[in-house]
Amino acid sequence: MADIKVIKLKVRRGLNSQRKRIVLDEGELGYTIDTQRLYVGTGTLSGGVPVASKVYSPITNYNDLSSQDAELYDVIVADNKMYQLIATDYTKLSSWRFIGAQVDDNFIEYDASNYLTVKGSSINGERLNQQTLSSTSITFAGNQIVVNYDSSQFAISGSKFALRHDSIKPIHIDSSVVGRGLTGGAGQALSAFVDGTTISYDGSNRLTVISTGVSAVTYNKLSAGFVVNQPGNIVSTRVTGVDSTNFALCAGSVTLIEGFSSVQELPYFTVNDAGLVRGSSSSIYDILTMNSTDRILSTFNGSPNGAIPSNGRTTFTATLSGDGISYTLSSAGFIVFEGGTEVRSPNSVAVPLRFAIPVFNF
Repeated sequence: MADIKVIKLKVRRGLNSQRKRIVLDEGELGYTIDTQRLYVGTGTLSGGVPVASKVYSPITNYNDLSSQDAELYDVIVADNKMYQLIATDYTKLSSWRFIGAQVDDNFIEYDASNYLTVKGSSINGERLNQQTLSSTSITFAGNQIVVNYDSSQFAISGSKFALRHDSIKPIHIDSSVVGRGLTGGAGQALSAFVDGTTISYDGSNRLTVISTGVSAVTYNKLSAGFVVNQPGNIVSTRVTGVDSTNFALCAGSVTLIEGFSSVQELPYFTVNDAGLVRGSSSSIYDILTMNSTDRILSTFNGSPNGAIPSNGRTTFTATLSGDGISYTLSSAGFIVFEGGTEVRSPNSVAVPLRFAIPVFNF
C-alpha cells in the first residue's frame, strides 16, 4: 500500500493595504486577511489580480459606488440596479457599468424605485386580445380600448360617464316608485291621477276644474247662511235672521224699519238707543225780518217777538275783538232754530226749545 503524505500549504498573506505595495511573483498567491480575498501574482502588477469577482451587499445610493474598495469586475447592486466595475479606478462613477436587465422603454420601464414595471402608456388595443376581455362592454377603436355604451342614454362629459337628461323615459321608471297622486312608469308616461269628473285636463294638458256648478258640493257641507238655488245649482248667501226691532227682512232683502228721507236744510235727527235715526226735521224754525212798508227796508229791522222797536231798529252795542272800538249793530233780522222740547209748568206742556241768532249789517 502506498504511503500518503499530508502537507499544509499556506499562501502569502497580510493586510490589503500591504498587498497593494508588493509585486507577487507570477503564479504566487496572496490572501488579504481584512478583506478576505485571494489574489494571484503576475510578476509585474503590484498586488496581483483577484482570483474571482466579488458580489457586494446591496447599497441604497448609487453615488456610494465610488466609496467601495472594489476590484475590477466586482458587482454591486445600488438603488435596485446591478453595476460592475469595468475600470481599475473604482472611485469614479464612470468606471461602473450597469449590467442589469435592459428594457426598450416603450413597454417596460423602471419606476421611481427602480423596479421593473409595465409602462402605462404602452397598454392599448394593439397589444390586447379582445377575447381576453370579460365583457362585451369593453371594445376597441383602432388601438384604443373604449367602453361600449348606449349613446342614447349615456354621454361622456369631462372623461366621465354621465346620464343624458333626455334619456329618462317611462320605461326606465319602475311603477312601484310612483307616489300617491301620480300614475305611470313601466312604459307609461307619468301624469297626475285625476277622476275625470271634477278635475280633468284641458286642451293644453293642464289640470283644470270641470264646470259642474255645485252639483258636486254636498249640501250638508254648507254652513248656515248659504243656500243652493234651483235651477242652476248656484250657491248664494241666505240671511236667516235680523234684528226685528230695527230691521225688516223681505224676500231676502234687509231694510230699515220706518225708513225716511233725510233731505233737509240743517236737519235735526231723532235717534233711538241703537243709534238708528228715527226721524228728522229742519233745525231752522223761522226767519224774522222787517216787513212793514213804512220802514226803511235797508236797515233790516225786526225783533224776536215780531214787535217793531220804537226807534225802528233792533240795535245792539258790541265791541269787536281785536281793535277795541265799539260799534252799534243794527239787526238785519233773526234766524230761529228749534231743537227738542221742554215740559213746562203749570200745565206740563211740551214747549219747543228755540233760540235766535241775530244777523247784523254794519
